[in-house]
Amino acid sequence: MNPIMIYFNGLFLIGKLDDRKLLNPRIYALLQVAQGQMQHAMNHLPGKPAFISLPKDILYWPVQDKEIEALYVKATTNLVLVQ
Repeated sequence: MNPIMIYFNGLFLIGKLDDRKLLNPRIYALLQVAQGQMQHAMNHLPGKPAFISLPKDILYWPVQDKEIEALYVKATTNLVLVQ
């Protein structure tokens, strides 16, 4: 099951979709670390919930960027994907 990204309450969240639950949710951010240089970042939600319940009309899309997917896998399992 590939991770999905949603925009929810002003945050971009990544997790695994299970019916109306987002499992292992992480906050996603794209940070500018230097002029013209960006870096992906992922953090826990406050309280580190195992899942969050989603409204039925939430918009989501599959994560197709391999770098973001690898970061999510590392953040949730400590495994490093080889690309």
